[in-house]
Amino acid sequence: MPNRKLGSIAPIAFTTHDSTDAAIDASALTFAVRVVKPNGTSAAGGGTGGISHGITQPDVTNALGSCYYTPAATDFTVLGSHILRISASGMALREVLVEVEADAPLIATVVSGSLTAASFPVTFASEGVAVSIPTGQLANEAHFRFAGNVTPALTGQVQKITGFAGGVLSFTTAFSTAPAAGDIGVIVNG
Repeated sequence: MPNRKLGSIAPIAFTTHDSTDAAIDASALTFAVRVVKPNGTSAAGGGTGGISHGITQPDVTNALGSCYYTPAATDFTVLGSHILRISASGMALREVLVEVEADAPLIATVVSGSLTAASFPVTFASEGVAVSIPTGQLANEAHFRFAGNVTPALTGQVQKITGFAGGVLSFTTAFSTAPAAGDIGVIVNG
């Protein structure tokens, strides 16, 4: 399974075969690419160029059917497991599982809403790029550490994330005080 960083446009390898598992020349195919995201959405792959939709076949003579899909930066903007579906008439469906990870620290900014010491709404970004995180993904696998930029009393406090739904982080053990809109924190694994 290939691992990718958020927004990565690194090529993803796949092969083209017919129903008998014989390699086929990709240059004669018209491809359709779909990216199924872990947040329950899917979209047409945004790759451009090559044969079509960002697909290339570098060596027809010596490696017939060996291809690459070069995604658009918008293809992988959600953390977690994606399914890359590549299809063409006359070709067996190819599905490639792609795990998308943050390239840099995942920063959460507290936004307006119901702000308590045990739950608050946030938005996420990594290196300044907005990130979408599926419901439940952070629960019981990550911690939240406050920077204390707006609420100094929260500086350095860390709690285990026990729930994430509807853009709201929740914690079984509350912080010492409720944050304010604009407070930032870092998602820490482990």
